[in-house]
Amino acid sequence: MPDDLTVVRAAEIWDAFTQQFMRLSPNVHFALAQTPKEREAIYRMRYAEVIQKGWAKPEDMPDGLECDEYDDEALHMVGWEDERMVIVGRLVFPSPHRPLPTEAEYGLEITPSQQVVDTGRAILFQAERSDAQHKLFLGLMSFAWQEMRKRGYCHVCASMTASMLRLYRLMSIHWDVLGEARDYWGKPRYPCKYNLVETARSFMKRQDWNDSAT
Repeated sequence: MPDDLTVVRAAEIWDAFTQQFMRLSPNVHFALAQTPKEREAIYRMRYAEVIQKGWAKPEDMPDGLECDEYDDEALHMVGWEDERMVIVGRLVFPSPHRPLPTEAEYGLEITPSQQVVDTGRAILFQAERSDAQHKLFLGLMSFAWQEMRKRGYCHVCASMTASMLRLYRLMSIHWDVLGEARDYWGKPRYPCKYNLVETARSFMKRQDWNDSAT
């Protein structure tokens, strides 16, 4: 793989890989939430998660919904198995009128300005085996990438727990840590930016993917 791999070429390479990752869970269909009812179901599932994990108390959210000021404008992603939600997440796109969630929480300005998309609020439901969990997270991540690319973006930021960073590292997916961890959404999390070039380079080195991804 050439050392001078550009962001544009890395994005094209990652397009091919993510299309394959979305097929790793053949019984799961990824889509955007289309109706107020679907969005409310996501907020209720997020509420159940934070209460079950002890990240908040019921009296903090008396309406039974976990949502914030970014949700109205965010894209909400769902992995459906038949009519059951099995994984959800969201994308927040840049706006000149407010910082991204990760920027606001950590007091950062993540470059390139107005070209970075914030991903977060990912919750996985009822996946029993770790290999199934990995495939679902890869599927959600890949669907998020495809939705970003449709809108002209290829830079991503997120807040990550140490365990999530380790999981991504095992999958050869690279995130650059931008600062110290702090409590955010119930756990200590690090502000991170996706390293597209290093990730594309890592996957292109894996001979088992080369023939099908190029």
